[in-house]
Amino acid sequence: MRKAASLLVSVLLLNLSLIYFGQREAHAYLDAATTSMALQFLVGGFFAGLFALAMFWKKVKTAFARFVLRRPPVVQSSPESEGDG
Repeated sequence: MRKAASLLVSVLLLNLSLIYFGQREAHAYLDAATTSMALQFLVGGFFAGLFALAMFWKKVKTAFARFVLRRPPVVQSSPESEGDG
């Protein structure tokens, strides 16, 4: 799992660097619709990140609660061992 996440991050960084450094200067007009779309991408990405964090946090919280609330098994002495003493 950790190896897959590392591979995913490295591929993402490679793609972003190629996009950033591969761009040439463009003399273009950005209208209001383009700005609105960019803002929607940013807001949507922010809320998607919050949702992913909430899902991850719920799993961590559940696993921690299971670990803390797990009680060790109670060892009961058998009736034969009480009479030997």
